[in-house]
Amino acid sequence: MKFKRFFIFLLLLIPIISAADSYDPQNIVELRAQYNLLIDLRNSKEISEAIYNEKIAHLEHLATEKFNVNIDNLDLLKIVPTQKIDWIGSTFYLISALLVFLLISPLFFKLKGPFFKLFKTITYFFSDNRLFKFLLKCTLKFIHYTWEIIAYLMLAFALYYFNNEYIILLTSFLSGSLISYSIWSRKGDRKREAHSNIISWSLTFLWAAIALWGDNSFVGFMSVAAFISSIGFSMFMFSGMIEIGFKKDNSVFVLRLTGIAFFLSLFSWLFFYTTYLPILAPLEEGMRVFETGMVSLIPLVYFLGLGYMTFFLFQNRKGLKIICELTAFFSGVFVLLIALMYGIGSMFWIGLLFMTWFAIDKYYELVYKRMDFVWAGLILAGILGGTGYLIKSNITTVMEHLVFLNL
Repeated sequence: MKFKRFFIFLLLLIPIISAADSYDPQNIVELRAQYNLLIDLRNSKEISEAIYNEKIAHLEHLATEKFNVNIDNLDLLKIVPTQKIDWIGSTFYLISALLVFLLISPLFFKLKGPFFKLFKTITYFFSDNRLFKFLLKCTLKFIHYTWEIIAYLMLAFALYYFNNEYIILLTSFLSGSLISYSIWSRKGDRKREAHSNIISWSLTFLWAAIALWGDNSFVGFMSVAAFISSIGFSMFMFSGMIEIGFKKDNSVFVLRLTGIAFFLSLFSWLFFYTTYLPILAPLEEGMRVFETGMVSLIPLVYFLGLGYMTFFLFQNRKGLKIICELTAFFSGVFVLLIALMYGIGSMFWIGLLFMTWFAIDKYYELVYKRMDFVWAGLILAGILGGTGYLIKSNITTVMEHLVFLNL
């Protein structure tokens, strides 16, 4: 009953390929960067005049047709700060919407007393009016039996008539909470897993529709998160702890989910960053809202699956453990290479995080556990010092390859 009152009150507050054939820039910054690179290559005579003219003509066509700008008059220094400032504004929107979503329940209980006091005052004022009593009784019964339908309609109304980034974020959070309540409140004791899957699939499609409707990448990210939850990966947040893992603790389930994540990761790269899937090219622009989630969350599930099998499921089965470790190593190298070649920032950080974790584990297992503390420390010092020297002595080349990270 408290949840019903809360939502009624809340609604009142809402009025394994090495390279691709070509890569077209996805924004004005990338367009200008490719244009400058072609000029540099021609000036250094690393490409022929024919290739230069062909590529420049293609970029000029993209500038006119896709971005509606003249590439010769494009000032990159004015574009980058604008994009960063817009990103900061979107971040503030997101934090604000989350705060409203999290604090609206305490606000409801804080205002519940004065609200119902005012309601009683109005009721007593019309207490002798039989027609008012009858209408009030009918209204309360109608709300009692149809409040969820009203809630969904109100959220849809807010999304349709107030179609801006902030309302899209807020209605996404609220609709997710409402769907979860609608399903969990009707669950049976023996149907917990089934209801959990229904919620995940429902949120996948709902948030995907909202992301496409509002062209919102964060809601698209939420949709991808709901999708990987629906196929067996779980994420929970508790007080002072975030828990991620697999819904079932057996090798067949984890292996299947890891395999699905691998093929989806490969598909994400091919779909968004290459031209090897021409039949799906018309869908690419609309699907951009899911790009961040697909090239970050799904590879994360893949690497966690490999790690889980290595450290837990196959810990005492040396043959399978070695296979998983080799697969993890080559997968990490492959992901880093692809991220560097195609400028995929989120995939790069996922790959770097995993390879760092992998290197620490191998150092602990092969060096630290087998040697004296002093020798192990000296080897670590040598590795870190050598890596630092390689980075500093090749800083220009390193920065050229990492320019997409905006370091």
